[in-house]
Amino acid sequence: MLCHLSRRSFVQSAAAAAAAIAGKGFLGDIAFANDLTPSNVLSQFGYGDVILASDLHESQLHRTHSVLMQLSDDSLLKPFRQMAGMPAPGEDLGGWYHYDPDLDHFAGDYGFAPACTFGQWISALARVYAITGDGATRAKVLRLNQLYAATISPDFYIKNRFLAYCYDKLVLGLLDSHSFANDRTSTTNPGTGTSPTRCRRIYLSRTSVEPVDGITTSDSNISTTKPGTNRCRAA
Repeated sequence: MLCHLSRRSFVQSAAAAAAAIAGKGFLGDIAFANDLTPSNVLSQFGYGDVILASDLHESQLHRTHSVLMQLSDDSLLKPFRQMAGMPAPGEDLGGWYHYDPDLDHFAGDYGFAPACTFGQWISALARVYAITGDGATRAKVLRLNQLYAATISPDFYIKNRFLAYCYDKLVLGLLDSHSFANDRTSTTNPGTGTSPTRCRRIYLSRTSVEPVDGITTSDSNISTTKPGTNRCRAA
């Protein structure tokens, strides 16, 4: 059941509860802690439990959702498939999302981080599903994750300039798919048993990492300066 609670009322209630707890003293705190059960502890609101009384924010949400739903699956998967050596149909989305194996990454931002926003868009769709319960949205999340899973290989981390930058967004998208869209296969490829984490470890184990200008890189912050090279630098 939805509860229409203003921010002011919520803050006032929270402050009153905090004051009451503080006034109990040490023994009161122990008794209060012992009384806690899973049914009365503070928990996170679900996305579907909150309503923003703002036409501007609602319209922005629906416009963004509409754009993401209209994006071609093939276009979204194109750079992943290209880097994996797979057939890659679909329109190139361009900009940072573009992949060019011969691109000079120091000549400009075009092709800066191929497929970099894929994980963010998956995350957005998963959260919209949590808000609306729209079946078509969840179906797109599950379908894109399955199509992405077929492209997972160390090649993505070898050929991508900012592998850690993209990896972070991919993992968050998969986690949100699991949490908000109930995608139980979003963290492992059922067909091969591979995951983005395992493939990144394969890449790191096969790559001779050399520091740049005396900077020692670590597993969490390396990025290749050019595709196909083993020389890395701090991200």
